[in-house]
Amino acid sequence: MALSSTAQADTGDIVVTVENLRNLNQGELQIALFEKMDRVEMDFTKALRVQSVRVTSAKLSVTFSALPYGDYAIGVLHDLNKDKKMETNWIGMPKEDLAVSNNAKGGPMGGPKWDKAKFTLNTKKLILAPIVISHM
Repeated sequence: MALSSTAQADTGDIVVTVENLRNLNQGELQIALFEKMDRVEMDFTKALRVQSVRVTSAKLSVTFSALPYGDYAIGVLHDLNKDKKMETNWIGMPKEDLAVSNNAKGGPMGGPKWDKAKFTLNTKKLILAPIVISHM
């Protein structure tokens, strides 16, 4: 019993709010939770968890529940064609709106580095600062 209550004591919820959404009622918002990686990219196959949400307003919130304490990052994509992939142009620039936790920005070689996007879950409920979508 003690092991079970200890394990439960070391988990919490992350509340993610995404702002500045446009193209309402089109596509869906893909909100991905990542564990340590070099750069936070919109590759959902590498995500620990992904939530898909209909884009019905300019501001939406989701909660990732029962997560072990530790470091995480969030990637958000307004997936207009619902293919669960980030669309890019011929030089690899995103064509769909996106954002990353801490509103970290990427560079010419990909998404933001882990240290710029990460945050630490070490409480029962962590409410992140709003993530503001960048329009492509």
